[in-house]
Amino acid sequence: MKSIIKSLVLLSSVLMLVQTITAQTVVDRKGKAWMHWGYNRTTYGTSDIHFQGDGFDFTLYDAVALDMPEEWDASVYLNPRKLTIPQFNFRVGFFITDRNSISFGWDHMKYKLVTNQEVRISGNIDQQASEEYGGVYDYDRIQLKKKLLEFEHSDGFNFVNFTIDHLQEVWISENQRHALSFMAAFSAGAMVPWTDTRVFNTHHRNRPHVAGYALSGQFGARFEFFTNGFLQFRLQHGFANLPDVMIQDHLPSRASHSVWFTERSISLGFYIPVKRKK
Repeated sequence: MKSIIKSLVLLSSVLMLVQTITAQTVVDRKGKAWMHWGYNRTTYGTSDIHFQGDGFDFTLYDAVALDMPEEWDASVYLNPRKLTIPQFNFRVGFFITDRNSISFGWDHMKYKLVTNQEVRISGNIDQQASEEYGGVYDYDRIQLKKKLLEFEHSDGFNFVNFTIDHLQEVWISENQRHALSFMAAFSAGAMVPWTDTRVFNTHHRNRPHVAGYALSGQFGARFEFFTNGFLQFRLQHGFANLPDVMIQDHLPSRASHSVWFTERSISLGFYIPVKRKK
């Protein structure tokens, strides 16, 4: 949380400085709706993950995870039926002033616990749950093999959120049809992972489930062209807390973890005039 607050304070300071050195002219955006679609890459901090269910109750410490980018394939990225397979970002919003908007979006990230990494483990596993890994652990080292555990939000580490966005122009063309702006934003919303697991070598493909919440701060740049189009580059740093992750389909077993994430994205969007300025 302190990291997000520091980032927002820094962003506010930068925007105030930019505002003092840029022209007073602003882009006419008030009353316009907008939407964008894009793709992302995400990095994650280490995470302590607690797993609890029938026959097991243990925690993995400082576990490392990666995202799961889809390799470039025109039949996927350019196919409307498959657009949701890669790690994508979708957002719709509305400008309440020329520089400020509110928006709702879906950041479809992916999270995969790295297989075969060595981690620390505490807790217990019953022999009936796993003959090979049954026992009591006290911060012992263990290799995270597939037959012990696979854990991934591979169908989506989904952050569904509301956002307050601010744009600050740094350049506007003479004909007012093109502009370059810095952007800053704050998001809050629900984490809805679609989790795929293999617990003691038994595969489970769980349903999408509201597992927690996330908060994030963002900054980036937006290039607006021909009045109603834009290309946006964004860096998002956030914290996700998931105390209720499904891991064994319909069973009451659960995982819980929290993690810091940093997402880089590029999006293409457009504006839709809804209400004309008087």
